Amino acid sequence: MRAEKFKTEKEEAEYWNQIDTTTLDLEEVELEYEPGIPDNICVICGEEMEERKMNVEAFGGKITIHGVKKYHCKKCNRFTIGSEKAERLSQMLTRLRQREDSILESMCVIDFDNEGYFVRIPIELANRIGIEKKDRARICVEGKKIILEFE
Repeated sequence: MRAEKFKTEKEEAEYWNQIDTTTLDLEEVELEYEPGIPDNICVICGEEMEERKMNVEAFGGKITIHGVKKYHCKKCNRFTIGSEKAERLSQMLTRLRQREDSILESMCVIDFDNEGYFVRIPIELANRIGIEKKDRARICVEGKKIILEFE
């Protein structure tokens, strides 16, 4: 769904170049591009664009992806990400979004008593998976990870 009707692609491109899309609540869509146009050529003016790097913040700044390649047109003052990089970035953000919904993590302190080492499981984590007092847990070790499975 478009915000406005445009007479030309150039007019639409200029409109969207002025909008900060990070503040919009947008749905995910498949992107189409015209094959054959190199990523470093501006689709508005046809000039060669300068390659630069940028950091992409996602999920309200919780995650930053460093060194994403982008192109800058000095004539139009337009920035774009190459089509291949945009596809990879989209896939990465989709995977991170899926993981973000399922992961809740917290730092905790390791302590020691006469029986061994222990950590406290924060209430927020315990509530999320329904742990209750006297529940039984199976402990697995995978490299430097300890995995607790609750019955």
